[in-house]
Amino acid sequence: MTRNLFIRLKAFIAPFSRSEGFTLVETLVATMVFSLVAMAVSMVFVRAIGIENRGQGAQKVQENALFALESMAREIRVGVFTTNQDSLDCSRTAITFQHPVNATVSYGFDSINDAITRTAGGIVTRLTGDDVQASGNFCVLGSGIDQNQARVTILMNIKNKAKNSAEQVTFNLQTTVSSRDVGQEQQ
Repeated sequence: MTRNLFIRLKAFIAPFSRSEGFTLVETLVATMVFSLVAMAVSMVFVRAIGIENRGQGAQKVQENALFALESMAREIRVGVFTTNQDSLDCSRTAITFQHPVNATVSYGFDSINDAITRTAGGIVTRLTGDDVQASGNFCVLGSGIDQNQARVTILMNIKNKAKNSAEQVTFNLQTTVSSRDVGQEQQ
């Protein structure tokens, strides 16, 4: 009877005692495959964040450049250059002219702060933000006491202050503005 009981017990336990789990090799292979997939997904995620940061940097640079160029062009168009500031070699880093409303106005590229500045009435205003670096020159033709319409070409290099070089965005811009005689247009 004991023997019979032992055989029945063995037959009852046999289905549960079979090893149907994963072996050590299978577990190691599965862990390695999961690790490789996780690394690939992480690299794609890091790359996507870098591309987003570069896009935001480009947007900041574009907004700053557009604001600075438009501000300068608007005032240069109605300004009168009363002194000879001609610079055919584009070596001028600042220009000064008479504005019909704001009196004497100066624009310049501040090499110390890497910014574009506007000076009017003794008040210096920074036109570009702290998150970009701007440098450049002015080419001036036709300025002086003859009151001719001056042509000012603005050459600008503007870039964002990125944490790493992969996110750095640089724009080289150029525009030409002609001053016009507002007094003649009003008559």
